[in-house]
Amino acid sequence: MASTQMRFISPVAVLLIVVCSGRCFANFIAFDNLGGNQAYTKLGDTQGSSNSEEDMLAQRFTAKVGGRMTKIETGMRFNVPGIASPHNLNVDDLTLSIVRDDNGKPGTQILWSQNYIDNVPTGLGCIASFNVEGGLTLETGSKYWVVSRSTSVGTTPHTWYFANLPASEPYAVYYFRSNNSSIPTGEWLVNGAPGLPSRLIERTLTVTVIPEPAAAALMLAASAALIAVRRRTIL
Repeated sequence: MASTQMRFISPVAVLLIVVCSGRCFANFIAFDNLGGNQAYTKLGDTQGSSNSEEDMLAQRFTAKVGGRMTKIETGMRFNVPGIASPHNLNVDDLTLSIVRDDNGKPGTQILWSQNYIDNVPTGLGCIASFNVEGGLTLETGSKYWVVSRSTSVGTTPHTWYFANLPASEPYAVYYFRSNNSSIPTGEWLVNGAPGLPSRLIERTLTVTVIPEPAAAALMLAASAALIAVRRRTIL
């Protein structure tokens, strides 16, 4: 009788362990607002720099899965550097950073940062994919901001487009200086910045992670417990 029960349980155990092992060590999407069809649209002025000033752009996300960050994808593009003004100052050079959320705004401590050269599309309708080296380990349920910054001052070297999906997270812009008195400088402005849409939208962003081994072990332990409960029930 016992051997018959083991023949019934054993395939289930193998299936659970195989499925868990495969999923635990595969890439997981920690955040995604591209909508599946990877469509995005430009709404308002989303420039990263201008002729006389450099700005930073940011998008918040809540990690639905924890693990080591391996890829960031955005609806982002560069204006191609040119010989004549105003594009002669542009460079295909971008820095992405991760900071923690601080009461609804990007925090000051940089948790991870990486510079990308010649890796941003120059045409519309493309998704910029950034492979992350030595990625930060994200915590499930924690809130983070992806911050983008061009390394030169030119004419909109990089543009980060908004998603078509209803917003679930805020976006922010940081003006270093401006001749416009209506634009706050030296602080993060969240949603509804001057010249930007005031309705709830967010910039395109997908964050991919690989769950840590501890998470995989936890899932395997849960599977083993489930098998044990099932076996006792049959007995």
